[in-house]
Amino acid sequence: MSKTFKTVLLALLVSCLCLALVIAASYALFSESVTVNNHLVAGSLKVGLTRTDYKKYTLVDSGEFALVTDGTDVNLGNTDSQDFMLFEDLAAVPQSWSEVTLLISNGGDVAFDYGIRLLTEGTLTGASASLAQQIQVEVISGETSVKTFMLSEQPGDIALGSILAGAAAQTITVRATFVDEDTSEDDGVTDNNAAQGGTVSFDVQVYAVQKTV
Repeated sequence: MSKTFKTVLLALLVSCLCLALVIAASYALFSESVTVNNHLVAGSLKVGLTRTDYKKYTLVDSGEFALVTDGTDVNLGNTDSQDFMLFEDLAAVPQSWSEVTLLISNGGDVAFDYGIRLLTEGTLTGASASLAQQIQVEVISGETSVKTFMLSEQPGDIALGSILAGAAAQTITVRATFVDEDTSEDDGVTDNNAAQGGTVSFDVQVYAVQKTV
């Protein structure tokens, strides 16, 4: 093999090696790895509750019945309002009544079913039990009367409807009336005096549960 041929062959090998390096470098330059990160974010159930109106038909200083109203909005979701009383001077005398209107809204991204429950505190006896038997409660959703019952019955959860994410707020009205009901045992005579001096404390709870169907 001549010296010239060896020189040419060596040059070709070097050229091939350079070509291989170029290809390898190009491959490394244009290849990439793509990683897709999946983020799981829990939806939020956020209920807004505002008292928008309060009315009561009760005795005033003159001893006569009068309608008293308060249309001040009260944000019941505010921690400062936890001790706020929905009803004031509830059913002080027969024929008086109190009515509160609540606005419930969906501030989250999860649809929910909602309702209301009224729970009396402690065991009611004597005049307090008689008073609870004469307090008639009506729950109204929008313009529809959903349930009417005596406070002593405590019917449990009262389902009212659903609110989708981004949907309009709904109104709930709770009306409590001191009615003339017979609280005597057998004589059939209404005895409102049995409720004199009685006191009844109860909680009004609005609940919301994520809607699944």
